[in-house]
Amino acid sequence: MEVYNVIFNEKEDKGIYALSLVENPAMEGMFVALKENEKPETFHTQLSTIDEEQRLLVGLAMQPDKLIYRNVEGREFYITFSKEEIKKGAHAFLKNHFNNNSSLEHEEVIDGVAVVESWIIEDAEHDKSKKYGFEYPVGSWMVAMKVDSDEVWNSYVKSGKVKGFSIDGLFSLEKINLKSDMNVIDELKKGFAELKAMLSNQEIKLGSIKAGDITIYFEGELLALDAPVFSDEEMKETLQDNEYELETGMIAVVTDGKVAELKEPQPEEEVELANEDLLKELNSLKSEFEAYKASLSKQLEDKEKEVADLKAELSETPATKPIKHTPVQLASKEVTGTNPKERIFNRLRNS
Repeated sequence: MEVYNVIFNEKEDKGIYALSLVENPAMEGMFVALKENEKPETFHTQLSTIDEEQRLLVGLAMQPDKLIYRNVEGREFYITFSKEEIKKGAHAFLKNHFNNNSSLEHEEVIDGVAVVESWIIEDAEHDKSKKYGFEYPVGSWMVAMKVDSDEVWNSYVKSGKVKGFSIDGLFSLEKINLKSDMNVIDELKKGFAELKAMLSNQEIKLGSIKAGDITIYFEGELLALDAPVFSDEEMKETLQDNEYELETGMIAVVTDGKVAELKEPQPEEEVELANEDLLKELNSLKSEFEAYKASLSKQLEDKEKEVADLKAELSETPATKPIKHTPVQLASKEVTGTNPKERIFNRLRNS
Protein backbone atom coordinates (compact mmCIF):
# COMPACT_ATOMS: atom_id res chain seq x y z
CA MET A 1 0.00 0.00 0.00
CA GLU A 2 1.32 3.49 -0.86
CA VAL A 3 2.62 5.81 1.86
CA TYR A 4 2.63 9.63 1.66
CA ASN A 5 4.37 12.26 3.73
CA VAL A 6 2.16 15.20 4.69
CA ILE A 7 3.73 18.51 3.61
CA PHE A 8 2.56 21.87 4.97
CA ASN A 9 3.27 24.79 2.64
CA GLU A 10 2.14 27.99 4.38
CA LYS A 11 1.84 29.87 1.06
CA GLU A 12 -0.29 27.24 -0.67
CA ASP A 13 -1.91 25.08 2.03
CA LYS A 14 -4.47 26.11 4.63
CA GLY A 15 -3.00 23.62 7.07
CA ILE A 16 -4.76 22.72 10.33
CA TYR A 17 -7.87 24.91 10.59
CA ALA A 18 -9.83 23.10 13.34
CA LEU A 19 -9.74 20.36 15.97
CA SER A 20 -12.60 17.86 15.97
CA LEU A 21 -13.92 15.89 18.92
CA VAL A 22 -14.29 12.30 17.76
CA GLU A 23 -15.05 8.85 19.16
CA ASN A 24 -12.17 7.12 17.34
CA PRO A 25 -9.22 9.48 16.90
CA ALA A 26 -6.89 8.67 14.00
CA MET A 27 -3.87 9.09 16.29
CA GLU A 28 -5.47 6.64 18.75
CA GLY A 29 -4.80 9.08 21.58
CA MET A 30 -7.54 9.53 24.18
CA PHE A 31 -7.97 12.78 26.09
CA VAL A 32 -8.56 13.07 29.84
CA ALA A 33 -10.96 15.40 31.63
CA LEU A 34 -10.01 17.21 34.85
CA LYS A 35 -12.12 18.06 37.86
CA GLU A 36 -12.10 21.55 39.28
CA ASN A 37 -9.11 22.13 41.60
CA GLU A 38 -7.86 18.63 40.81
CA LYS A 39 -4.17 17.76 40.74
CA PRO A 40 -2.85 16.42 37.42
CA GLU A 41 -1.73 13.16 39.08
CA THR A 42 -5.36 12.27 39.86
CA PHE A 43 -6.91 12.79 36.41
CA HIS A 44 -9.99 10.83 35.42
CA THR A 45 -10.55 8.84 32.25
CA GLN A 46 -14.04 7.67 33.18
CA LEU A 47 -15.95 10.78 32.20
CA SER A 48 -19.28 9.51 33.53
CA THR A 49 -18.04 9.88 37.13
CA ILE A 50 -16.96 13.54 36.83
CA ASP A 51 -18.74 16.22 38.87
CA GLU A 52 -17.88 19.86 39.57
CA GLU A 53 -15.66 19.84 36.50
CA GLN A 54 -13.47 22.60 35.22
CA ARG A 55 -14.32 21.22 31.76
CA LEU A 56 -10.77 20.93 30.51
CA LEU A 57 -9.77 18.20 28.06
CA VAL A 58 -6.09 17.30 27.68
CA GLY A 59 -4.75 14.94 25.04
CA LEU A 60 -2.77 14.16 21.91
CA ALA A 61 -3.45 16.05 18.68
CA MET A 62 -0.67 14.67 16.44
CA GLN A 63 2.16 12.10 16.73
CA PRO A 64 5.16 12.00 14.38
CA ASP A 65 6.01 9.08 12.06
CA LYS A 66 2.75 7.27 12.75
CA LEU A 67 1.10 5.54 9.80
CA ILE A 68 -2.53 6.70 9.43
CA TYR A 69 -4.86 4.71 7.18
CA ARG A 70 -6.93 6.61 4.62
CA ASN A 71 -9.58 5.52 2.12
CA VAL A 72 -10.60 8.20 -0.39
CA GLU A 73 -13.25 7.08 -2.88
CA GLY A 74 -12.04 3.50 -2.68
CA ARG A 75 -8.35 4.38 -2.92
CA GLU A 76 -6.47 3.07 0.13
CA PHE A 77 -3.17 4.55 1.33
CA TYR A 78 -1.26 5.70 4.42
CA ILE A 79 -0.15 9.20 5.43
CA THR A 80 2.42 10.19 8.03
CA PHE A 81 3.54 13.46 9.65
CA SER A 82 7.17 14.29 10.41
CA LYS A 83 8.20 16.21 13.53
CA GLU A 84 8.99 19.30 11.44
CA GLU A 85 5.61 19.34 9.67
CA ILE A 86 3.74 18.84 12.97
CA LYS A 87 5.52 21.80 14.55
CA LYS A 88 4.85 24.04 11.54
CA GLY A 89 1.19 23.05 11.49
CA ALA A 90 0.73 23.60 15.26
CA HIS A 91 2.33 27.03 15.13
CA ALA A 92 0.27 28.10 12.11
CA PHE A 93 -2.90 26.88 13.85
CA LEU A 94 -2.37 29.45 16.61
CA LYS A 95 -1.00 32.23 14.39
CA ASN A 96 -4.12 32.03 12.23
CA HIS A 97 -6.38 32.14 15.34
CA PHE A 98 -7.97 28.79 14.49
CA ASN A 99 -7.99 27.73 18.15
CA ASN A 100 -11.72 28.58 18.47
CA ASN A 101 -12.62 26.35 15.51
CA SER A 102 -14.03 22.99 16.58
CA SER A 103 -16.33 20.31 15.20
CA LEU A 104 -17.93 16.99 16.09
CA GLU A 105 -16.77 13.97 14.09
CA HIS A 106 -15.47 16.36 11.35
CA GLU A 107 -19.07 17.14 10.38
CA GLU A 108 -20.90 19.48 12.78
CA VAL A 109 -19.35 22.85 13.68
CA ILE A 110 -19.71 23.60 17.40
CA ASP A 111 -19.39 26.76 19.51
CA GLY A 112 -18.26 27.19 23.08
CA VAL A 113 -15.15 25.04 22.61
CA ALA A 114 -11.60 26.39 22.28
CA VAL A 115 -7.98 25.23 22.45
CA VAL A 116 -6.43 27.12 25.40
CA GLU A 117 -3.07 25.33 25.64
CA SER A 118 -0.73 23.94 23.00
CA TRP A 119 2.79 22.52 23.21
CA ILE A 120 5.25 20.23 21.43
CA ILE A 121 6.91 17.45 23.44
CA GLU A 122 10.66 18.10 23.46
CA ASP A 123 11.68 15.85 26.37
CA ALA A 124 9.64 12.65 26.66
CA GLU A 125 10.79 11.97 30.22
CA HIS A 126 10.12 15.39 31.73
CA ASP A 127 7.31 16.72 29.60
CA LYS A 128 4.12 18.09 31.13
CA SER A 129 2.13 15.32 29.45
CA LYS A 130 3.70 12.79 31.84
CA LYS A 131 1.73 14.38 34.69
CA TYR A 132 -1.47 13.31 32.95
CA GLY A 133 -0.29 9.73 32.42
CA PHE A 134 0.63 10.10 28.73
CA GLU A 135 3.72 8.61 27.09
CA TYR A 136 4.23 10.01 23.60
CA PRO A 137 7.44 10.45 21.61
CA VAL A 138 9.37 13.69 21.07
CA GLY A 139 7.72 15.87 18.43
CA SER A 140 4.13 15.04 19.45
CA TRP A 141 1.62 17.90 19.60
CA MET A 142 -0.40 18.13 22.86
CA VAL A 143 -3.39 20.40 23.43
CA ALA A 144 -5.77 21.40 26.24
CA MET A 145 -9.33 22.24 25.17
CA LYS A 146 -11.81 24.22 27.28
CA VAL A 147 -15.46 23.20 26.87
CA ASP A 148 -17.91 25.94 27.90
CA SER A 149 -20.86 24.49 25.98
CA ASP A 150 -23.22 22.61 28.30
CA GLU A 151 -24.59 20.55 25.43
CA VAL A 152 -21.18 19.44 24.20
CA TRP A 153 -19.96 18.66 27.70
CA ASN A 154 -23.02 16.76 28.90
CA SER A 155 -24.17 15.09 25.68
CA TYR A 156 -20.80 14.18 24.17
CA VAL A 157 -17.92 14.38 26.66
CA LYS A 158 -19.54 13.01 29.84
CA SER A 159 -21.56 10.43 27.90
CA GLY A 160 -18.38 9.07 26.29
CA LYS A 161 -19.54 9.71 22.73
CA VAL A 162 -16.24 11.49 22.06
CA LYS A 163 -12.92 10.24 23.38
CA GLY A 164 -10.17 12.12 21.59
CA PHE A 165 -8.99 14.83 19.16
CA SER A 166 -8.63 14.69 15.40
CA ILE A 167 -7.37 17.47 13.13
CA ASP A 168 -9.24 19.15 10.26
CA GLY A 169 -6.73 20.34 7.67
CA LEU A 170 -5.67 20.78 4.07
CA PHE A 171 -2.15 19.72 3.12
CA SER A 172 -0.01 18.57 0.24
CA LEU A 173 1.04 14.93 -0.05
CA GLU A 174 4.41 13.68 -1.11
CA LYS A 175 4.76 10.03 -2.03
CA ILE A 176 7.53 8.31 -0.13
CA ASN A 177 10.32 6.96 -2.31
CA LEU A 178 11.30 3.68 -0.68
CA LYS A 179 14.86 4.16 -1.87
CA SER A 180 15.20 7.56 -0.21
CA ASP A 181 16.23 8.22 3.34
CA MET A 182 12.78 8.97 4.84
CA ASN A 183 11.96 9.00 8.55
CA VAL A 184 9.45 6.15 8.35
CA ILE A 185 11.91 3.83 6.61
CA ASP A 186 14.62 4.79 9.07
CA GLU A 187 12.34 3.94 11.97
CA LEU A 188 11.45 0.58 10.43
CA LYS A 189 15.08 -0.25 9.83
CA LYS A 190 15.97 0.79 13.34
CA GLY A 191 13.23 -1.38 14.78
CA PHE A 192 14.26 -4.44 12.79
CA ALA A 193 17.90 -3.91 13.75
CA GLU A 194 17.04 -3.72 17.45
CA LEU A 195 14.88 -6.84 17.18
CA LYS A 196 17.63 -8.74 15.38
CA ALA A 197 20.21 -7.71 17.96
CA MET A 198 17.93 -8.73 20.80
CA LEU A 199 17.31 -12.15 19.27
CA SER A 200 20.97 -12.74 18.48
CA ASN A 201 22.01 -11.96 22.05
CA GLN A 202 19.33 -14.14 23.57
CA GLU A 203 20.53 -17.57 24.61
CA ILE A 204 18.15 -20.31 23.53
CA LYS A 205 18.01 -23.22 25.94
CA LEU A 206 17.58 -26.60 24.28
CA GLY A 207 15.78 -29.32 26.18
CA SER A 208 15.37 -33.00 25.38
CA ILE A 209 13.58 -36.06 26.68
CA LYS A 210 13.64 -39.76 25.83
CA ALA A 211 10.64 -41.49 24.33
CA GLY A 212 11.54 -45.13 23.77
CA ASP A 213 14.32 -45.37 21.17
CA ILE A 214 14.05 -41.72 20.08
CA THR A 215 14.92 -38.36 21.65
CA ILE A 216 12.53 -35.43 21.50
CA TYR A 217 14.07 -31.94 21.36
CA PHE A 218 12.36 -28.67 22.33
CA GLU A 219 13.10 -25.14 23.51
CA GLY A 220 13.24 -24.45 27.24
CA GLU A 221 13.82 -26.62 30.26
CA LEU A 222 10.51 -28.49 30.38
CA LEU A 223 8.25 -29.95 27.72
CA ALA A 224 5.01 -27.97 27.74
CA LEU A 225 1.74 -27.79 25.84
CA ASP A 226 1.89 -26.12 22.41
CA ALA A 227 5.68 -26.38 22.42
CA PRO A 228 7.21 -27.19 18.98
CA VAL A 229 9.06 -30.51 19.09
CA PHE A 230 11.85 -31.84 16.86
CA SER A 231 13.65 -35.09 16.19
CA ASP A 232 17.14 -33.54 15.84
CA GLU A 233 19.34 -31.23 17.88
CA GLU A 234 19.47 -28.65 15.07
CA MET A 235 15.67 -28.43 15.42
CA LYS A 236 15.14 -28.69 11.67
CA GLU A 237 13.12 -31.92 11.50
CA THR A 238 9.68 -31.58 13.04
CA LEU A 239 8.58 -34.58 15.07
CA GLN A 240 5.96 -36.71 13.33
CA ASP A 241 2.42 -36.64 14.64
CA ASN A 242 1.89 -39.54 17.01
CA GLU A 243 1.62 -40.52 20.66
CA TYR A 244 4.97 -40.87 22.43
CA GLU A 245 5.49 -42.57 25.77
CA LEU A 246 8.05 -40.41 27.60
CA GLU A 247 10.66 -41.68 30.02
CA THR A 248 8.71 -39.93 32.79
CA GLY A 249 5.76 -42.24 32.13
CA MET A 250 3.62 -39.52 30.58
CA ILE A 251 2.17 -39.72 27.08
CA ALA A 252 2.89 -36.80 24.70
CA VAL A 253 0.38 -36.38 21.88
CA VAL A 254 2.03 -34.54 18.97
CA THR A 255 -0.14 -32.79 16.37
CA ASP A 256 1.20 -30.52 13.61
CA GLY A 257 4.65 -30.64 15.14
CA LYS A 258 3.51 -29.36 18.55
CA VAL A 259 2.57 -30.94 21.87
CA ALA A 260 -1.20 -31.05 21.73
CA GLU A 261 -1.70 -33.04 24.95
CA LEU A 262 0.21 -34.46 27.90
CA LYS A 263 -1.62 -37.30 29.61
CA GLU A 264 -1.01 -40.18 32.00
CA PRO A 265 -0.90 -43.71 30.58
CA GLN A 266 -3.83 -46.06 31.12
CA PRO A 267 -2.93 -48.90 33.54
CA GLU A 268 -4.15 -51.64 31.19
CA GLU A 269 -2.73 -54.59 33.17
CA GLU A 270 -4.24 -53.37 36.42
CA VAL A 271 -7.58 -52.84 34.71
CA GLU A 272 -7.49 -56.36 33.26
CA LEU A 273 -6.58 -57.87 36.65
CA ALA A 274 -9.31 -55.91 38.33
CA ASN A 275 -11.80 -57.11 35.74
CA GLU A 276 -10.70 -60.71 36.24
CA ASP A 277 -11.09 -60.44 40.04
CA LEU A 278 -14.52 -58.90 39.63
CA LEU A 279 -15.55 -61.68 37.24
CA LYS A 280 -14.39 -64.35 39.72
CA GLU A 281 -16.31 -62.70 42.52
CA LEU A 282 -19.44 -62.52 40.39
CA ASN A 283 -19.11 -66.20 39.43
CA SER A 284 -18.67 -67.12 43.10
CA LEU A 285 -21.78 -65.18 44.06
CA LYS A 286 -23.66 -66.82 41.21
CA SER A 287 -22.65 -70.29 42.44
CA GLU A 288 -23.74 -69.49 46.00
CA PHE A 289 -27.04 -68.17 44.69
CA GLU A 290 -27.64 -71.30 42.63
CA ALA A 291 -26.84 -73.50 45.65
CA TYR A 292 -29.17 -71.52 47.87
CA LYS A 293 -31.85 -71.67 45.19
CA ALA A 294 -31.47 -75.47 44.96
CA SER A 295 -31.67 -75.75 48.77
CA LEU A 296 -34.88 -73.74 48.86
CA SER A 297 -36.32 -75.87 46.08
CA LYS A 298 -35.49 -79.07 48.02
CA GLN A 299 -37.07 -77.71 51.21
CA LEU A 300 -40.16 -76.73 49.26
CA GLU A 301 -40.45 -80.21 47.77
CA ASP A 302 -40.10 -81.79 51.25
CA LYS A 303 -42.84 -79.55 52.63
CA GLU A 304 -45.13 -80.36 49.75
CA LYS A 305 -44.53 -84.13 50.28
CA GLU A 306 -45.17 -83.78 54.02
CA VAL A 307 -48.45 -81.98 53.35
CA ALA A 308 -49.45 -84.65 50.81
CA ASP A 309 -48.70 -87.49 53.29
CA LEU A 310 -50.72 -85.78 55.97
CA LYS A 311 -53.69 -85.43 53.63
CA ALA A 312 -53.49 -89.13 52.74
CA GLU A 313 -53.32 -90.16 56.38
CA LEU A 314 -56.32 -88.05 57.26
CA SER A 315 -58.33 -89.48 54.37
CA GLU A 316 -57.83 -93.10 55.65
CA THR A 317 -59.08 -92.36 59.22
CA PRO A 318 -62.77 -93.63 59.75
CA ALA A 319 -65.41 -91.11 60.64
CA THR A 320 -66.86 -91.29 64.31
CA LYS A 321 -70.48 -90.91 65.35
CA PRO A 322 -71.40 -87.69 67.03
CA ILE A 323 -71.62 -87.81 70.86
CA LYS A 324 -75.10 -87.19 72.19
CA HIS A 325 -75.59 -85.11 75.31
CA THR A 326 -77.41 -86.99 78.24
CA PRO A 327 -79.02 -84.63 80.69
CA VAL A 328 -78.38 -85.46 84.38
CA GLN A 329 -81.22 -85.23 86.85
CA LEU A 330 -80.06 -84.09 90.23
CA ALA A 331 -82.17 -85.05 93.29
CA SER A 332 -83.39 -82.02 95.00
CA LYS A 333 -83.95 -81.83 98.70
CA GLU A 334 -86.33 -79.49 100.33
CA VAL A 335 -84.57 -76.58 101.87
CA THR A 336 -86.36 -74.74 104.56
CA GLY A 337 -85.45 -71.77 106.59
CA THR A 338 -86.87 -68.64 107.95
CA ASN A 339 -84.31 -66.29 106.47
CA PRO A 340 -81.79 -66.41 103.69
CA LYS A 341 -78.84 -67.29 105.91
CA GLU A 342 -80.69 -70.29 107.43
CA ARG A 343 -81.74 -71.52 104.05
CA ILE A 344 -78.17 -71.41 102.76
CA PHE A 345 -76.89 -73.21 105.86
CA ASN A 346 -79.53 -75.94 105.57
CA ARG A 347 -78.72 -76.40 101.87
CA LEU A 348 -75.05 -76.86 102.64
CA ARG A 349 -75.82 -79.33 105.47
CA ASN A 350 -78.11 -81.45 103.32
CA SER A 351 -75.56 -81.69 100.59
